[in-house]
Amino acid sequence: MQISIDWLSFNALATPLTKIADCELFKVVKQSYNTPQFRSVFIAYINGEETFTLCSEPSTPILNPNLIQIKLHNKVLYTLDSINVINNICESLNIVFQNISRLDICTDITTFLNGYSLDKFIFAVRTKNIIKKQRGECTITFDTAYDSKAHYIRFGKKSSDICFYCYDKRKEMTEKKLKPWIIDKWKLQNIDTEAEIIRVEFSIKNTKKLLIDKGNGEIFPLHEISILEHDNIRLLFDVLASKYFDFRFFDTKGRIDRLGKINLLDTNKTDFTLTDCTTELESNKMQKYQISQLLKHYHYLRTYKATTVESLKRSAYTLAEVYALQDYTTQKDKDIEKAL
Repeated sequence: MQISIDWLSFNALATPLTKIADCELFKVVKQSYNTPQFRSVFIAYINGEETFTLCSEPSTPILNPNLIQIKLHNKVLYTLDSINVINNICESLNIVFQNISRLDICTDITTFLNGYSLDKFIFAVRTKNIIKKQRGECTITFDTAYDSKAHYIRFGKKSSDICFYCYDKRKEMTEKKLKPWIIDKWKLQNIDTEAEIIRVEFSIKNTKKLLIDKGNGEIFPLHEISILEHDNIRLLFDVLASKYFDFRFFDTKGRIDRLGKINLLDTNKTDFTLTDCTTELESNKMQKYQISQLLKHYHYLRTYKATTVESLKRSAYTLAEVYALQDYTTQKDKDIEKAL
């Protein structure tokens, strides 16, 4: 099962050297429209193809006047390395990357692992033969009438921090917009392009969250560019699927967390969990324990695997910054080093 990025937008800040104009890498065309948040909208082209949309000049005083929002176009996400594209854009325009603002990741399959088709899965949810462990809003779309074949289901509100969809991607592209680059990817995965293709997609609109390894405390902030690395995207999908795509066979006699979990997706088991990232000045035993574990692993392993453990120390200090524990972390770092 391969994971793809289907939507990616990020925030950046303009500098005194920033100039939104044609450059060696791409051509920029200002649009005649604006958005509710920005007065200026540009589309950038490489070799005549749309590459990204850039919004600048915030129209509200709440936003930083130097704020720039950029959305990479869909074809770029499937055909190029997103990290390289972002770095090239920032370098060419002399802007400074700040954070990822929205990230959608997905996988495409022809059936669920238990043999369910999309319609059968939606029917089982609709008739409550299977239930989602975490309760929430659910929206189902049918072809024409309520008793016809269902081809789309969304769990959570569109405005939620995280929601996810299951829908017939081939049908969507046939009816709305054909995307040959997606079909090319299906062919590389030996997916039958004439069959029903189920897309399972997670949409993350609030990236102020952390992936945390419950074993050693290593963290990956979702708003940082490193989350876009191939292994991290796969890890993120596995964690999201484990937390949100959790369905159980309905039984009135048992508690929902004790019901049998249905094996629907080919995901990997992981010790990572997803938690909110707060900027409030707070500290507690859990954060201090995570920082302590990171530093202990770092100091123990650095003499053996010096080139591979620096991420542990970086994670510890990142976590310290998030929870305002810089002084504690610095002192703990020194104490552990002395003790070894």
